[in-house]
Order: sequence, then structure tokens, then C-alpha cells
Amino acid sequence: MLTSALGETAAAPSARTVGSCDVKVWSATSHERLARTFRRVGLPETGDGGVVLVHEGWIYDESLIGQLAKRPGAALVDAAGRPVAVHVPAAQAEAAAKGLEAGELPEGVAEERLSAEALQGSYNSALRKREPPVLERLTPQNVRQVEARLFQGSYKGSPTSSPNTSGRRRRGSSPAGARRRGSRPTR
Repeated sequence: MLTSALGETAAAPSARTVGSCDVKVWSATSHERLARTFRRVGLPETGDGGVVLVHEGWIYDESLIGQLAKRPGAALVDAAGRPVAVHVPAAQAEAAAKGLEAGELPEGVAEERLSAEALQGSYNSALRKREPPVLERLTPQNVRQVEARLFQGSYKGSPTSSPNTSGRRRRGSSPAGARRRGSRPTR
């Protein structure tokens, strides 16, 4: 159940994808990835409340979908202002779905347009770090960059705290086989 600013309660929204995308990220289709995200944020496929519509041609930070589910009447837009996801009443779902596929919502649908940063902010409470939320168009040309960004974003701390792929030792680490401080040599 959702509670509005006026104290009214509404049924939790359901979620549905629109559009299509043949590009896979780590062997998963957009539909599979989004269905998993919907389950993790608690959005059923059917329901009595509003509908969260999400375009399959984009990669979304999971928190963006969760925050959009809490904002009836809001649309998530990309940097160019084009809508990529929306939370609408069930009665407007079909018109909004067609609008998302066309890249423009009809008049009177989701008057509140929010960027990823405005919707979610830059703080990831699960990892306790600041980082802009992921919202990327998925194309065959950028799939490797998107995978790298998702992988990098899954680590806590600064970019230097991610796995060491440079071949250099991290500060404070010792070469393999070297005696560690406080350890006794083996006999």
C-alpha cells in the first residue's frame, strides 16, 4: 500500500515492460533483467493500483525503479528529456505505453518529469556511497561499457576499491610470499 501526501492509501502498483531490446547484458535479456528487478523491489506483474511502465531498451539502477514506484504521476526521463519509464494510473497505462515506445508521453500523462539524479539522488544506501544512478540506453555498441559500469558500481567505496585489474600492487599490500606484519615465519 502507498500513502499519498494527503494521507490517502492506494494499492501498490504493478510493473510491466514496453518496447523491446535484443541486446543482452551478461547473457540476460532486458525482459529477464527487468522482471528480476521488479521482483526485488516488490512490484507484481498484475495489480489493482497504478502501473509502472519501463522501456526495455534502457539499463536502470534498481533504486530508480523502486523510487518511481513510490511516485504516482512521475516519469523518468533521460538526459535529453525523453521519457524512459513512467508510473501512471491503470486507466492511462495503454496510452503511456504507446508514448514510451514513441519517445513522448501524451498530454496529461505523468506531468512530473524527473531525471535519474532528481528521482533517486546520488547516494546508494545499500553500498553507502555516492554515485550517480545508472540510466543508459542499451545498444550493441555500448554493451561492454554498460557491463563495466554496472560491475564497477557494485563495489563499495571509490573506484580504486574495486578489484585490481591494473597488475599493480595496492598501497599497503605485500608481494606474494612476503612475510606479513605480526606473522611468524613457518618452520
